[in-house]
Amino acid sequence: MAAPRFSVLAALLLCACAHSQAEKNIKVESQVEGCFTLQNIALDTSKEPVLATALININTATTDCPCKSAVMKYMAYQKKDGNNFDLLSGQFSILGKESVALPIAVQKQLIFPDIPIYLFLSCSNN
Repeated sequence: MAAPRFSVLAALLLCACAHSQAEKNIKVESQVEGCFTLQNIALDTSKEPVLATALININTATTDCPCKSAVMKYMAYQKKDGNNFDLLSGQFSILGKESVALPIAVQKQLIFPDIPIYLFLSCSNN
């Protein structure tokens, strides 16, 4: 009789943890605002790797883009106790793209709960 109660409690706790991860705050630090901006950023923790999806808004009206190509670099990290904890980094292209899905962490367990994820964006090559 104790096993079913424990199973229900464990399921509720897992659902609560997954729900809090889905609402995690993502802060963008961009060196490429003259090129594009990310909008409607959402974090998908339902599978691994953890993905951040966003719409890409290309800034065609401005010539302030510092990048020489449409390939961008990103780095995802968290700040805790005065230290930066790197999660994942990579490159992506904005050429002809309306949206992007960026891997943020290889495993959900690598993300500190209730701490914002920072997404640093820069040019791939200058």
